[in-house]
Amino acid sequence: MELPILILLLLVFLVPTFLMTQREKKRANQVRAFQAQLQGGERVITVAGLHATVVQVKEETVDLEIAPGLVTTWDRRSIIRAAEDEVLPVVEEAPVDSEWPENGDVAREGDSPRELPREAHPENLDPEDPHNPRP
Repeated sequence: MELPILILLLLVFLVPTFLMTQREKKRANQVRAFQAQLQGGERVITVAGLHATVVQVKEETVDLEIAPGLVTTWDRRSIIRAAEDEVLPVVEEAPVDSEWPENGDVAREGDSPRELPREAHPENLDPEDPHNPRP
């Protein structure tokens, strides 16, 4: 009685492990084949999630353009898959000053975002205050 139960338990654990291993091997082979066929101009994604365009393929490395005019060198194995054609959202332009609502929460023309409240200006700080950021 114990032998059939033991065989059944082994099958329950070994079959899923074998199937998962086979799936991983298949996926690894697909990635290796993709990496071997890289060509200039392809959009790719690295293991780090970086989307880039292949500029030049060498034996062990790949030059990727990550921004216009900015080319970096990556190990060929870091390329994980092709980037699918993405539709980027259209960003509307910011409204011009005349389109901003007239209320107290909105900066007006001539306001500087770097202006500090009067009490926060360095010449108004108390030198004896222990919380003073100045040494």
